[in-house]
Amino acid sequence: MKTRQFIATLALVSLPALTFGCNGQAGKQTAAPGKAEHDQEKAESVTARPAITLPEILLPGPIDPIWEDNGILALGRIGRFDNMESLRHSPFYKLYCSCYPELEGINEITVDTGCGDLWIIRPRMENTSLAINEYTFAMFAGETPESDGRVLYRTENAPAILVRMAADDPGTIRINAVNDEGYSLSWIPTQDPRTNLLRIPDGAEDITFEVMQGFAEMGTDYTATAGGKQATLRFYGDKQLYLNGQPGTYEAFHTQGENIGIAIYFNIQGAESLAYVGGATEDYRSFTLTPAAGEDFGAGKGKAVTFGRK
Repeated sequence: MKTRQFIATLALVSLPALTFGCNGQAGKQTAAPGKAEHDQEKAESVTARPAITLPEILLPGPIDPIWEDNGILALGRIGRFDNMESLRHSPFYKLYCSCYPELEGINEITVDTGCGDLWIIRPRMENTSLAINEYTFAMFAGETPESDGRVLYRTENAPAILVRMAADDPGTIRINAVNDEGYSLSWIPTQDPRTNLLRIPDGAEDITFEVMQGFAEMGTDYTATAGGKQATLRFYGDKQLYLNGQPGTYEAFHTQGENIGIAIYFNIQGAESLAYVGGATEDYRSFTLTPAAGEDFGAGKGKAVTFGRK
């Protein structure tokens, strides 16, 4: 596993507790213990800058994946954006361009399945042929042959492209790629429903910039008590989370300037907050949040709160 960045900022937007892929199949998203399931809602794209002032972002530079000998494609999950305008208006756009320099030269979403996260896909080398085909639940169930699926994209020399797709089981696209060294990849991208981390086959590499994996175990509840108030927090690998049973999304990055450290910006049902993260243990058993604005978990601003798992 590649070394992760260890300083972060998180952006949260209301999301449904149960998400659905483009095929209509349900993805597993359980609410926090003791909480009822939320009704399905349409996930909102991050289109406006937050009212809370974010700390200065430290741009980390390009993510260089560690390739296996048969490596063909790298994929990076950018987030829940449904068009280029919402992506470019995100306060994290410069961060994405720092991590994935090719992004600045991309002017459109090459493959848009109509739902799901936005991903950047780039080949390891030139002269990589790439085809992206439609994949449906009917194909998964054996009711329709895969050969009936639409060809969404095809080229003999693939550049870096943007793809919008859901990765809930059983998947929404099939990727077929072959490079000059004779390695081939045929893959339906899906994610583990417990953690929402992408399942990676031989020939592919996940280069998603995701800092919180250095602090917390994905899909695991962390609880804290401060000032007689209990809080529960759970992160997922697709940049979703739950805070006290309320769904949201997050974005992670280094900060610099006067606010060097780990910052968390979140917005759940219109309530914005900012906190700093630190104190992670090596076994991912606990980490601390220091509130700076908004939600203070009962501790008060500037006072650290420790979240731990059982």
